[in-house]
Amino acid sequence: MLYVGEVFWPWLLAALIMGSIIGWQTWSNKKRRSWFAGWAKWGAAAFGIGLVAALLRILPGRWGLWLETAILSFIAYIFGCFVGGWLQLILKTEKTAVPRKTSIPPPAPRLPGEDKHKGSRPPGFVHARGRTPDDLKLIRGIGHQNEGRLHGLGVWHFDQIAAWTPDNINWVGSYLAFRGRIRREKWVKQAKELAVGVTTKFAKRVEDGLVKTKVNDGSRGQRNIEKVR
Repeated sequence: MLYVGEVFWPWLLAALIMGSIIGWQTWSNKKRRSWFAGWAKWGAAAFGIGLVAALLRILPGRWGLWLETAILSFIAYIFGCFVGGWLQLILKTEKTAVPRKTSIPPPAPRLPGEDKHKGSRPPGFVHARGRTPDDLKLIRGIGHQNEGRLHGLGVWHFDQIAAWTPDNINWVGSYLAFRGRIRREKWVKQAKELAVGVTTKFAKRVEDGLVKTKVNDGSRGQRNIEKVR
């Protein structure tokens, strides 16, 4: 194979460059998939068979030469994919490593009768961080009305719901009069995924306008803030 490397190095370099481009463009952490998903097993099996055939020199003459060239090109391509994906991941991490400084809003005020409910009220804010709330309606079980009621409790972001403890869940369920619903509809689990940028199947349907109860209707949900307070 050393002979192949010396003679066909332009082909190997081209395979390396192509692999790097493919790895750079298709590497995705958000969807938790990689550039080799779906065909890794078949590719590994074919590579293994070809490598054994090349080492044992099963194919003579020109056929053997082309087989060795294909194997080395495949190795260069795979290596390039890893390099491209790794570079994309490193640069993306460096770009997002320093978060934007957003001032923390004042804590939400106490509510009438909040101590009458079992559990503990989760921390809340008077307004959203950066005055930009998350779209809580992307969570299955939260429509315009419940989004407005959560705003009234000072809950504006996915990471707030994602941080709820069992005591917080009990308190919110009791205060908003839907005991058991938060666990049943898995609000916290959905919020954890949305908080890190993962688009759930339900959120995708909402964004595509396939969930009629989630379609934006202006400030309708905001009217519930006053009712909660």
